[in-house]
Amino acid sequence: MADIRVFSIAESPLETNIPEWRFIPPSQSELDEHNVPGHSHIACSHMPAEEAHAQEAESHVSFGIVPAGDVEGQHWTIGGGGASKFGTRRWALETLGIPEQTPNSIVKSVGVVVLDAGLNRDYLAQLPGSGQYGGGWTDVSNGSDGNPDNRSLVGKYSNPHKPAHAGHGNMLVRNILSVAPDVTIYDAPVLPPFVDNMQGFAEDVLLALTAIEMTIKNQSEDQSVPSHDAWILVNAWAVANSNGQKSLVNNRNHALLRKFHELVKSSRDDEEMPVIDVVFAAGNAGSFQPASFTGPYDRGHGRSIWGPNGLEEVLTVGAVRADEISIGASSQGPAPQELLKSEHSDGAINEKPDICAPSWFSEDNDPLIINTGTSAACGLIAGMLARLRQEGNMSKTDLLNLSGPPDWSPQRGMGIPKFDEVPTPPPAAIS
Repeated sequence: MADIRVFSIAESPLETNIPEWRFIPPSQSELDEHNVPGHSHIACSHMPAEEAHAQEAESHVSFGIVPAGDVEGQHWTIGGGGASKFGTRRWALETLGIPEQTPNSIVKSVGVVVLDAGLNRDYLAQLPGSGQYGGGWTDVSNGSDGNPDNRSLVGKYSNPHKPAHAGHGNMLVRNILSVAPDVTIYDAPVLPPFVDNMQGFAEDVLLALTAIEMTIKNQSEDQSVPSHDAWILVNAWAVANSNGQKSLVNNRNHALLRKFHELVKSSRDDEEMPVIDVVFAAGNAGSFQPASFTGPYDRGHGRSIWGPNGLEEVLTVGAVRADEISIGASSQGPAPQELLKSEHSDGAINEKPDICAPSWFSEDNDPLIINTGTSAACGLIAGMLARLRQEGNMSKTDLLNLSGPPDWSPQRGMGIPKFDEVPTPPPAAIS
């Protein structure tokens, strides 16, 4: 999971309706010349969890107590006993009950948007399955190159210092397609190499979401834009330092948070719109092994799932090992009560994370390719939700019901969903 480290602070909720992001179809490799007025975009900084934990290999932070209700009080820390991973992809998929055969009852088309550091369409083409690259959205406000502040070009993520499989967005896609190999993947490279102002980053994501929403709403009228029965927006990033960010951390009316929950609600209320699901990683700020750059008051039980990750309307995913042992780095709930819907906010607990899935496992054919953080778990659950949507109108509520006993835990949420326990035929309700 890419955790956002905040250096400078701005609390004001954002108010903007000017989309500066534009959809780029897969057939268009470069942007045409644009004369779009620029805005004062401020660069942002994130560090993928795998890099943070690699730097901490010699000095792990492990503290705190096991919150009541956690499963058996067992937590694995990365690097414990010299192990930086546990299990393989096959084991992880078996834990989720994912069948080896590809879906044979696809009745709906699903588009999955990865809002991350960018992905590489050539790498996507090498992955198993028939999933295709559908294009993406880019910021055209700073000129014709669509590459302000060194963010990735759409579908062209690259890093000269690491192989393609190590790219954070590429890892997400790898996990999504391992569960739902037939979905269409879209790129929304919102994460630049550095985040040094949270408001600037939040504004970028808001503008990207506005452009994505416009594309989805126009899909039935404009043949040049993609058309799907359902869309899933995948976000494997989180606020790692809440200092001075009260408006973003626990205010449903912050413009960015409002956009996320209104997207979900409008897709349910408007019969003309396809259903939209939003999936978030819980974060890597668990009390037993928080990432080194998390704020001192942003670690552990009730203090590590903030902002959009804690919205009631989104699906928030924690991490366990492939053998279902809890992972100490996975952020723990509950999330702020203020992020609940108004009708649920009076004395209720904001039960985040919702569910959990395996992480810190290697690929079957290459032990050096590791899938890490709540990001990997987020990718697996996004893939599971996409596959359920392909096979029928499976709802978020139904997915939670596949997670075992109805007892929520701050570490594991409702538990691990089991795909092989999906009722047949799947429920028709959308929620």
